[in-house]
Amino acid sequence: MRADLARVGETQPPRRHVRRWFAAAALLVVVATGLRLYWGLRSHMMLFDTDTIMLADISNQTGEPVFDDALNTTLRLGLEQTPYLNVLAGDKVRGTLRLLKLSATNVTPEIARQVCLKTNSKIVIASSIEDAGNGFDIELNAIDCQSGTAIARVRKGVTSRNAVVRGLGAAAAELRGKLGEPAGSIARFNKPLEEATSPSLEALQSLVKGYTRHLAGDARGARPSYQRATELDPQFALAYAALEAANSNLGEVAPATIALTKAFELRDRLSEPSRFRVEGLYYDSVTGEQEKAYAVLSQWVQAYPRDVVARNNFARRLKLLGQLDRAAAEAREAARLLPKSLELQHVDHPEHVGGPLERSKGLSR
Repeated sequence: MRADLARVGETQPPRRHVRRWFAAAALLVVVATGLRLYWGLRSHMMLFDTDTIMLADISNQTGEPVFDDALNTTLRLGLEQTPYLNVLAGDKVRGTLRLLKLSATNVTPEIARQVCLKTNSKIVIASSIEDAGNGFDIELNAIDCQSGTAIARVRKGVTSRNAVVRGLGAAAAELRGKLGEPAGSIARFNKPLEEATSPSLEALQSLVKGYTRHLAGDARGARPSYQRATELDPQFALAYAALEAANSNLGEVAPATIALTKAFELRDRLSEPSRFRVEGLYYDSVTGEQEKAYAVLSQWVQAYPRDVVARNNFARRLKLLGQLDRAAAEAREAARLLPKSLELQHVDHPEHVGGPLERSKGLSR
């Protein structure tokens, strides 16, 4: 462009030279604006229905072990509460790690990216927490699986240990917006994490200990940890739901009913998917109000059309109501979303224990 302008200056009258110069400058502005818009749209990545995201384990740089599993589970619940994001399920993560012969003890961003690529997922979410004077800094990074480049970053500072869960929830909501989720969706599906889980890190840690034992098939060993979580935070609805699942696995109906009733009473302190699970199971197994159970499951499928648990539970409900064609259609859609054997394991992976699944075949994720 500089050479062209020089030639114009040599061969054209001064007035035309000025005109050409202004035309070239205007063209340069248009190109620059176009590039800025292009990269702006590129950085505001939009996800398709089939895209999944992979969560790496939190990088805990505080020296406090309580932040490890507690925040990993809390972040997953925070991101799973929106239908906009499709988080790679825990069983698929563990299965892929085994296939790649990688350890699941600490899923670093590098290991998470390998799983991401193997499962054709789109984004890795890496998280960290570190000391910052009297408070903590929380950071979330969205990394493109193919290129390994960061496409979105959120950093939040919190002033105390008791504010960590709230800060993590705020960071997760902001990241969702940077990944392209509409503001209306964030407003609707954004239960503050200190309510959807617990502001008590110790209660969260106890819940995760229960999840770990429950996942290993030891429901009896998991139960004390769930009970301890409810003692540390009597408003911990998710822990009561997990306690119901453990009691149900042990065939102890009365304690299961008590725990489920408590979870139902505290259902406003659950994320939307967990609330749907609790309400549907409560109306089905406690009150026997089948029409209410149907309504809840119908709403669940409409709000979360990619949720396999919702599809399977709704299929079962339709079958019980004699609507066999609709039941078959829902079951087929569930199989399409998760083309694998759906034989029930009441506890498939810990992040779904807290929202109890209906107790029959084909209802686990």
